Amino acid sequence: MPESNTLSGALPPTELTQTAELTRPVRPESIYHMPVASGSVPSFTSTTSATNGKPKDYDMAEGDERGLSHTDSRYARMNRALFLFAATAAVSSINYGWIIGSINIPALVIEECAGGPMTWTNGFPSCIPMSSTLWGLVVGLTPLGAWAGSLLSGIAADRFGRKRMLMYNNAFFVAGALLACLTTSIVQLAAGRFVSGIGCGIAANVVSTYCSEMSTVRSRGFLGGFQQLMILVGVFLSQVVSIGL
Repeated sequence: MPESNTLSGALPPTELTQTAELTRPVRPESIYHMPVASGSVPSFTSTTSATNGKPKDYDMAEGDERGLSHTDSRYARMNRALFLFAATAAVSSINYGWIIGSINIPALVIEECAGGPMTWTNGFPSCIPMSSTLWGLVVGLTPLGAWAGSLLSGIAADRFGRKRMLMYNNAFFVAGALLACLTTSIVQLAAGRFVSGIGCGIAANVVSTYCSEMSTVRSRGFLGGFQQLMILVGVFLSQVVSIGL
């Protein structure tokens, strides 16, 4: 019987067992503990002790097809590159905070012409008189634009990518700033606040997503809080520059 099995192409029981182990579906979380036959595929072994039951990193025991050894970076510590990438992406959040805080500084001058009667200089008014209700509506257009930006930014970020979406978002910040600083009417000021709000909403959504996705498990908490931290930095800077005004 053994001879007939060999001649007919059937595998011995031991080889059948090894073949079944190799072809059995494996869950992603158990890939590092997958039993494999020696010399068939690269195996993974832990190179560090576990912390709270979770392994820190892994090395390929036998290397890849080129014989190179790799380290799993998911549990790597914070490094300079991660910090730089998160800080660069969070610049959009600084703009967010700046837009929130900066409008409150010249409120009396713009709304009530506290600096004196309305005059025109080089085509620009010294103030834009309006009621408190209308001023509140103009200021409130920023969170309305942020709602619209955050609602649509997820789909756009999936299509164009996180980094590219952050670069495209600068157009909303620039356009909103130009509309606001060159305003000559209530409608133009309101449009500038709304467009700036769209940029704020996109930044709030995409920055947090980008930081959480590019960070490691051990640095995700710190880098994930970069967005809120930089928003507060922007608010702080907008108040600092108004000292003495």
